[in-house]
Parts: sequence; C-alpha cells; structure tokens
Amino acid sequence: MRKIFITPNVKRFMEQADEKTMIKMKFMITYLTDNKNVLREPYVRHILIPKYKELYELRIRTAKTMARTIFTVSGENIVLLYAFQKKCKRDNVKALKCAFKMNKSSEELMEVCL
Repeated sequence: MRKIFITPNVKRFMEQADEKTMIKMKFMITYLTDNKNVLREPYVRHILIPKYKELYELRIRTAKTMARTIFTVSGENIVLLYAFQKKCKRDNVKALKCAFKMNKSSEELMEVCL
C-alpha cells in the first residue's frame, strides 16, 4: 500500500473545495494508495514535458469544475504537490512551475490518513 503525503497547498485546496469535488478527491486519493491500480488515464496523466517528466496529474471532474492535482512518485510514496481548479489551458503551465519548485524545495509534508 502506497503512502500519500500532501503539501499545505493541497490541504488548503481540499478544505476550500465544494462537497462533490472533496468526495471525488478523497476517492481518487484512496485509488492512488492501492498498489494494484496503475497510474494512467483517465484518472492520472503523466506529464510528457521533459523538464517535468517526474510529475503526474490527478484529474478530477465534477459537473461544475475540473480540479487537478500535480503529484510525484517517490519510491512507494506519492507526494501531492499542487492542487488547483482548471479554468483555462494556461493554468496547467503555471501549476507545473509551482509544483516543480515545491518538489525541489524541502517543504513540510503531511501524511494523509483516509
């Protein structure tokens, strides 16, 4: 079983998300913890840009919003780096830059227990 760690940004996003998004996000985090589940589309997309090749995108879609969480895999652990609500294409580039910086810096991580 994989362990999930989150940054303060992701925790703050989860606290502010609407109820449907929160429920789906918890379900997807539970999905990520299971080693049997392969990290691939439609729920997870590997970032193909060479600079960000160690990053993945967790895709959550509800009737009203599209939420994305950028994460990385570190051994058997998954670190959720940056969560955001997608409104346009440029949001992904901005989020990738922020997640890349968070991945390189030593930021306080919290383990998620569901």
